[in-house]
Amino acid sequence: MKIRLIAINGPWGSGKTWLSNQIIGPDGDPFFRGTPRKAVNSSDCLRKAAIALVGAPDSMPPEVFKSSMFLGLSGRNWMIDLSEKFAKNYDQDFFSRVAYERMLSEAAIRTSHQIIFTNDSVSFDNEMMYFRARSDIDMIGVSIEPPGSAPRGERWQENDSRYNLAHRCEVVAQDSSTAHKKTIEAMQRRGWI
Repeated sequence: MKIRLIAINGPWGSGKTWLSNQIIGPDGDPFFRGTPRKAVNSSDCLRKAAIALVGAPDSMPPEVFKSSMFLGLSGRNWMIDLSEKFAKNYDQDFFSRVAYERMLSEAAIRTSHQIIFTNDSVSFDNEMMYFRARSDIDMIGVSIEPPGSAPRGERWQENDSRYNLAHRCEVVAQDSSTAHKKTIEAMQRRGWI
């Protein structure tokens, strides 16, 4: 049984997490529309590594950590630096593999149901290509590409580490509401729901 993954790409503040939450279902209901769903996020382990690096409390909520300052940098910048320096110099697929392993273990627990996973932090070409290359993953790539976005394949913003990957996605929309509608249609076409 293949892992079903919706990989969401978009600039900061474009509605990626909102879209992920809408796909998962109201109030995180794991059986929304009769199909179990779960969010898995490549940046979770990156955030946890950055929290350990700067000595922040493990219980710090993700958005609080990202906006807090540590030794002159925001938590978000620590995550970006850790990702870029570690991934580029040592193992660019590390965070993708961690997300994949989490999906595998969750899928093994729920063998009687096919789970739909969402990942709202796919920001690098190698992440998208890693998930696409796996023969045991059926993936729908979604990109929220607001008007005036950076060219496809380029960084969303000058000082942003994330890239516009719309050219790698089956679903491309200018806003998260339209992306939600198109993603549900893509899931229906594939027989996921």
